[in-house]
Amino acid sequence: MYRQRFLYSLYRHTHWVRCAKFSPDGRLIVSCSEDKTVKIWDTTNKQCVNNFSDSVGFANFVDFNPNGTCIASAGSDHTVKIWDIRVNKLLQHYQVHNSGVNCLSFHPSGNFLITASSDGTLKILDLLEGRLIYTLQGHTGPVFTVSFSKNGELFSSGGADTQVLLWRTNFDDLRCKDLKRNLKRLHFDSPPHLLDIYPRTPHPHDGKTETVETTETIGKTPPEKGEEICGYFLNPSLMSPECSPTTMKKKTEDMSDFPSESQRSIPLAVTDALEHIMEQLHVLTQTVSILEQRLTLTEDKLKDCLENQQKLFSAIQQKS
Repeated sequence: MYRQRFLYSLYRHTHWVRCAKFSPDGRLIVSCSEDKTVKIWDTTNKQCVNNFSDSVGFANFVDFNPNGTCIASAGSDHTVKIWDIRVNKLLQHYQVHNSGVNCLSFHPSGNFLITASSDGTLKILDLLEGRLIYTLQGHTGPVFTVSFSKNGELFSSGGADTQVLLWRTNFDDLRCKDLKRNLKRLHFDSPPHLLDIYPRTPHPHDGKTETVETTETIGKTPPEKGEEICGYFLNPSLMSPECSPTTMKKKTEDMSDFPSESQRSIPLAVTDALEHIMEQLHVLTQTVSILEQRLTLTEDKLKDCLENQQKLFSAIQQKS
């Protein structure tokens, strides 16, 4: 019979530990605690090799990016922070939620990050451009967990409203034009070596960092510039064939055949805006079609219910 075997304890935190995660290669562990620190541990020598401290709030959740060069934390102070553990530097600092951030998940590509918050929303961040691109409003209460599927095509979320919601991504369509641009990568290509991060001193967040801030009011708010609300992130069971990822990819490929800006009189920015509007109208049309189908189905069920009720009433009258 197999028995679980306790190996060892890691002692450095001074308050409750909220989360602990292995690096993709299994050499490191990152942990966060209510003592307002995030620590990185070497599993070989069982030592704390890096320590990130914060004077504002503590992290509820922490995890490595897919290649293990960066870590991200979800803060009780409504922030999301990303560090490069090789250079001991805070790379990005997002302030996009109205309440504490409870969970986060990296897309398998490492280019996107999704966060779940007690403000009832999910936020999707583009890490290459350092900006908020989507706000998803599907839960009716705090959202406590979120996770991408292994291939990154889907993600699920769960909250205090007792619901688990399944979503489909559209990152391939979102990146169809950005791939043509020379974008600066967020992380290094090779995994970190332990000598790159050991030893380090505590790292306060006093340096210059890339910060994204938004001011939001309680409830549903119109999207900021460059941000979409629930765009293509649809429940797969409600998606019609016309709105499938394959169809969207074909439409995107057709759009790529447009003439360059020098060959036409319409500015590229205006064309992109019109294309975006047309895509949104298409999504709205599909949503209306789905709602009409649901309404028809509900009407049919209601008619059947009334007919059964009438038959039951007639049977009772005949017996009496």
